[in-house]
This record gives sequence, C-alpha cells and structure tokens, in this order.
Amino acid sequence: MRIPTEHTAREAFYLDIIEKCEVSKAERKADYSSLRAWYLFGAGPEESPAIYNKIYPHMDQLTSFLYSAETTRFSINIGASVPNQEHKKIPTLTQALNDEWLNSNADQVFSSALTWALTYCSTFIKLISKNGINPSTAETA
Repeated sequence: MRIPTEHTAREAFYLDIIEKCEVSKAERKADYSSLRAWYLFGAGPEESPAIYNKIYPHMDQLTSFLYSAETTRFSINIGASVPNQEHKKIPTLTQALNDEWLNSNADQVFSSALTWALTYCSTFIKLISKNGINPSTAETA
C-alpha cells in the first residue's frame, strides 16, 4: 500500500479508508460484543453467564504461555566493526533499556493487549519514544 505524499491526496486516501471501514462497523461491533461476552462470561451476550466459565482461565493460561512480563529482557548488539571502547557501554545501556521498559508500564500494557488480542483477534499497541517509552493501546472496535 502506498500512502500519497501530497496533502490533499493523502487526506482523500484516509477519508476513503474511513468510509470503507464504516460500512462494516455495526457488524464488527456485534461480533466484538459476542467475543467479549464469551471470554468474560463463558456464554453469548443473549445468554445467562455460564456457571463454570472455562474460556477465561484457558485464555489466561494461553496468555501466560505466550508472554511473561516479568521475564522479558532486551539485549543490545552493536556489531564487530564498532571500536572496543563502545562495547564497554553495552551492559549499562542494556540495563537502562530493561529498566525503561519496566518503568514505562509497557510490559503490563503488552500483556493486557495480548489477552484482548486473543479475544478480539487483533489489538494495536503503539510505543511512543518521547522522553522515555510511552505505550498506548487501541482495542479493535
């Protein structure tokens, strides 16, 4: 997909995408409502909640298999052609990156987004790097 560089063409392109998405908006909302009800209550939106919701714990376990927030670690690799004095900075930079990830709450945002991605079939996360890492999510709706 190529996004136009000229401002008016880009605006027309975006408005066209919005218009196309609006066509199925009501259907998608109904589908997401149903998926949410099955996940949270073990039954469809029109039904009474299940006595034993087996879907919620299964999804919780699947999420924990796919991602563990407390064990996520990053590493930095700068390549062999970089001078040796720069390689000495790697442990400090790696620790700073891991600290920033945990302090930004991005690990918890990602964990929550993964749970809802399994429920809704998709979720978006945007990490904004401005004075640190600032995560934001948008559940598909």
